Amino acid sequence: MYLEMSGGDMDLAMNLIFGGGAPAATPAPKASDLPDWFGLVWPSDKKEIPDFWLQQDLKFSSEPAESFGIIQRKNGPCGLLAVVQAEIAVEVLKSGGTLSPSYVVSDAVLARALSAIINRCRPSESSACVLAEWDSADAKAFGKRVREVPVASSGLVAAVEARLPAFTGNGGAVLLLYSCVLSRSPAQLRADLRASATEPPLIVGKFFLCSFEMMSLLMRGNAQGNIGAFDPLAPDRRHDWKEDTGVGLISRSFEEQAGMPVCDRLTRPSLPVWIVHGGDHFTTLCAPSRPLLDAAGSAEFTLLHWNGLSPGRRFSQLRVEAPHGPRGPAPARHAATFFKPVPGEIDGVVQADPEDKKARPDQYATWRYEVVLAFDDPSVEGATRPADAPAPAVFAQGTPSAGPWRCTRCYAERFKTFNFSINPAGAESCTVCARPRSDAGWTIWLPFAELPKGWQESVLNRFAPKAITVLNCQWPGCRVAWEGEKPVM
Repeated sequence: MYLEMSGGDMDLAMNLIFGGGAPAATPAPKASDLPDWFGLVWPSDKKEIPDFWLQQDLKFSSEPAESFGIIQRKNGPCGLLAVVQAEIAVEVLKSGGTLSPSYVVSDAVLARALSAIINRCRPSESSACVLAEWDSADAKAFGKRVREVPVASSGLVAAVEARLPAFTGNGGAVLLLYSCVLSRSPAQLRADLRASATEPPLIVGKFFLCSFEMMSLLMRGNAQGNIGAFDPLAPDRRHDWKEDTGVGLISRSFEEQAGMPVCDRLTRPSLPVWIVHGGDHFTTLCAPSRPLLDAAGSAEFTLLHWNGLSPGRRFSQLRVEAPHGPRGPAPARHAATFFKPVPGEIDGVVQADPEDKKARPDQYATWRYEVVLAFDDPSVEGATRPADAPAPAVFAQGTPSAGPWRCTRCYAERFKTFNFSINPAGAESCTVCARPRSDAGWTIWLPFAELPKGWQESVLNRFAPKAITVLNCQWPGCRVAWEGEKPVM
């Protein structure tokens, strides 16, 4: 879990586990030496830039089999790199090109991609872009003090291409971010953050991770970071991104934590390019070529996924079968979805059969699952089920098995009592609550195919490889295959 949170960085994972200090950083300058917008980018209580950001360049892999992939040196800048990777895919697909892991990105394509990211940050069509250049006169100020070079939008691509050695050298990722901040203007950036009821900085936390505000700035040109389909301050108000850059975003973790879907513009991009948010790590997913993926109905297609951070660094070619097509638009209202359980419907999945898991690893659709059935519990409340809502599937308790059994009533109280015990075979009453088995109820076992659709999705989230759970967020019920090692998302 900690390796996943740290994007595969073992040192960072150990810091997370044991509470160690932040990774090495450059010496902190005096506050008076910092530009006034420094606190918009970096945590203001630190006044420092970690070396793993300053060492991050925008270079591609030297391996021929992955020459299309930007290498991530350490954890932290993954979001920015994913945006650059996605923007390059957009440039190639818009021009009718075909992508592959071995695609070689020319200077011209890279310059157009970086220019598109910077150019969209301008607060108005009449505004100039501002390119940041390192102040070579003061080596100690590397990463902190820059020269600001105004450039007309019409001349931006040429200006960026002339400066590609700086973007592909140490600190190139930071240089791009600074150019976006300055092109947006610090004043407008502060206004963006106020409008979305958030605070600086764009890079957040003890481990200097990319915020959704930063992702929004890079992806669409403003730092209003709500990616959800509803306004978090007014849940009945629909929300969507107006800007169409061709790039979408897939984030099951956001949807689970926020309790709302990602907005339509990001789930239904105009080009088959997505940034994948796997938790604390961003990666890139795209189709090799146009036309767009099927808008409705069954579809089969190939996708390329790139994770540039070791030890999971790899290009994966995914074969996706999406029998139900892509997900539909977000609902009109952000309605309550938890209803008081009906006695006999599934109230929870306890576990997958350990023997099935051992015999058929990752084949979660072939396993049996221990499920607990709901009973009439006065202490449980929920929203009133609408009259037109489909009735839940109800299962019979059935005949008691001869083996060990789990008490339904005790399982419902497990987080209060910390009782997770199983009654021995032959016990007529629960050894904990003393209820007769006929009154207490017991868990039953069901194969995956007999689980209702919602519980199949829940099982998928818990037991399927992460690549499948993430892609099912975009293409519900899809089947995903790949060769070699699992994709790391």
